[in-house]
Amino acid sequence: MTDKVEKVIKSVTCKHCHKSFDILLYQKDYDDWKNTVGFIQDLMGYLSAGERELLISNTCDTCFG
Repeated sequence: MTDKVEKVIKSVTCKHCHKSFDILLYQKDYDDWKNTVGFIQDLMGYLSAGERELLISNTCDTCFG
């Protein structure tokens, strides 16, 4: 069984509007990104650009735009 079999939910709160978001992702991809193994767009291309930005900067799509 590989780490990519099951997805986990990461809850992230926007630092501007304080709204909470749940992002479904593979834990291994998240760990690899946090450990600078690869770029977030390469590791988690299955997420939307808005979801990736939320992980990077804790800024939601609404507040980012």
